Amino acid sequence: GSTSVVTRTSDYSRDWPYIVQRPITGRGFGTFIPQVYGFTDNAYLHELVEGGILGVAALLVLYLAGAHCSAAGRKRARDERRRAFGQALVGSIAAAAVASATFDSLDFPMFAGLMFLLLGMAGAYAGIMTEESRKLKPFSATVASQDLCGE
Repeated sequence: GSTSVVTRTSDYSRDWPYIVQRPITGRGFGTFIPQVYGFTDNAYLHELVEGGILGVAALLVLYLAGAHCSAAGRKRARDERRRAFGQALVGSIAAAAVASATFDSLDFPMFAGLMFLLLGMAGAYAGIMTEESRKLKPFSATVASQDLCGE
């Protein structure tokens, strides 16, 4: 209920002094211990304290790169089941990115492990779909100059 919302939004005022001390690089990974400073119910806020703006940017790049690789692979897939797999990866990574705003997701080993497994799967999927699409088309200059994740 409303108690949960108040508790979660109070994190911002409690964490603000730590953010302004080191806004670019943060305090350092693993230094904002919940037993000492309290729980932060937002992975992005927690990362802002520990990793600063650079840490939050890196986290967002991870989520965006995973979604991009999944979508790029989906675009190259030749059959419906493989396209559906790519879409499932996009959805899973997007759901994780949104959910991270509602709890300190990366402090949970199961979530963190699954998230990095999904990111690895997205990269592998993009590579496999790109390789398969190359085998179906003649080699061209556009294929040779493809960028990250085969786009």
